[in-house]
Amino acid sequence: MVLAAILLHPGLLAWQLWRDGLGLPPGSEINYVSPSMGIYVVIAMVSLLIFLAYELRRMYGNRPWWKYVQYASDVAIFLILIHSLKLGSQLQVGWLRPIWYFYGITLAISLAYTYLLKYQNRQKTVVK
Repeated sequence: MVLAAILLHPGLLAWQLWRDGLGLPPGSEINYVSPSMGIYVVIAMVSLLIFLAYELRRMYGNRPWWKYVQYASDVAIFLILIHSLKLGSQLQVGWLRPIWYFYGITLAISLAYTYLLKYQNRQKTVVK
């Protein structure tokens, strides 16, 4: 369900822009927003590619380089948070913006805790 939502959000926009005669992504989606906001569309596209790469975990999850895909997915979720706060028209006013800031703070705390535990476990194995 989450994968479907991740694909539908940019997919429906790209399809409608194509139907409106504005072409295919990435150009149509970058031109859809104001020129100063195009970077946030690019951020979202990079994050989408990272999330799609994470779907290959079943095939490549045991490879030694896979940890870098996991690190990239942690960065990608922060990039999506930035994308949503900058481009989400419903988040510009009202009570939803503080909720998204709460989500961002919660994400930062949980990732910091996760990486702290990984660091501590690595230190324990080095000492042994």
